[in-house]
Amino acid sequence: MTPRRPLFSLTDALLLTMVTFWAINYTVVKNVISADLQPIAFTTLRFLLASTLLAPVLHRLRQVDRRPVGNDRWKIVGLGLLGNTLYQVLFITGLDRTSPTNAALILATTPIFVALIGWLLKIERLNPLVWLGVLLSFAGISVVIFGNAPIDAGASGQSSVLGDLLVVAAAIVWSSYTVLATPLLKRHSAVRLTSLAIITGTAPLLLIALPAFVSTDRTR
Repeated sequence: MTPRRPLFSLTDALLLTMVTFWAINYTVVKNVISADLQPIAFTTLRFLLASTLLAPVLHRLRQVDRRPVGNDRWKIVGLGLLGNTLYQVLFITGLDRTSPTNAALILATTPIFVALIGWLLKIERLNPLVWLGVLLSFAGISVVIFGNAPIDAGASGQSSVLGDLLVVAAAIVWSSYTVLATPLLKRHSAVRLTSLAIITGTAPLLLIALPAFVSTDRTR
């Protein structure tokens, strides 16, 4: 007899915890970048810390995991630039110009963009029901962006449309990262791939954020 799967397993608990932390992330980041620290500087500091913590992990993996060679090296570099440089710039700049609620709702459409990109690359086949879901999702995005609610993210009386559109672009970029990373995960562990992509993407972030660091007022 096949053992019954529990209604709520450890995996479910971990996924729920991850979603909770991710939900809190929007509000916390919004509050931080609304203070004295510029958005791109804040994001770069986060990735510097992540790269510092991941570097020794990556060093230990060299002993047990196959190192990327040939074209895989350049593909991983490309993933780092896409998912950990371009995405972060679009996300943090967009969040700075819109509300955490808008950003969370828009980024929740990432699976839709993943399906569309997979269809364009002929990786996925979409049935009529999926296409209906795509259309409904785009309708929802339009309501969020052009409904001007909430407006509290920007200056008084200003629309958050620009910020919303930047977050849409971030969702498309992250979806592309997800699709392009899939074949590499068949040859490299998730930890190694993620670590290399983050460290690779952090270097350009430093250059982009340099003016923000220079102009930051450290006397307060």
